Amino acid sequence: MWYVATILMQCRVGQQDKGPWTVEEQIRILEAPDPNTAFSKSIQLGKDEEHSYKNINGETVSWEFIGFEDIEDLSEDSIRDGMQLRGRFLERDDPSGIVCEKTELSIFLSSTASTS
Repeated sequence: MWYVATILMQCRVGQQDKGPWTVEEQIRILEAPDPNTAFSKSIQLGKDEEHSYKNINGETVSWEFIGFEDIEDLSEDSIRDGMQLRGRFLERDDPSGIVCEKTELSIFLSSTASTS
């Protein structure tokens, strides 16, 4: 069976102990025979993403797995071209500010880099 896990990673800079926090939402597709295995695999994916590094100010930046927003069953019968995996509502003063040009899309960035 296929599952969609929405993994949440929190960024901590230095000794930061209160927000606002930067949180990355990672939407991952995984295959597992049952929900418990999907849950275990999702935890491992989150833990594998944990890492730390020093920023230009010498502070330790840590990305920590904090849990899941959701893990959903994605029935193979429901997989079809163009299907929506997930959606969310955003509030923005200027929605055009989050729109990317074709050349800025991830699928084209790697091909541009390889042809340059």
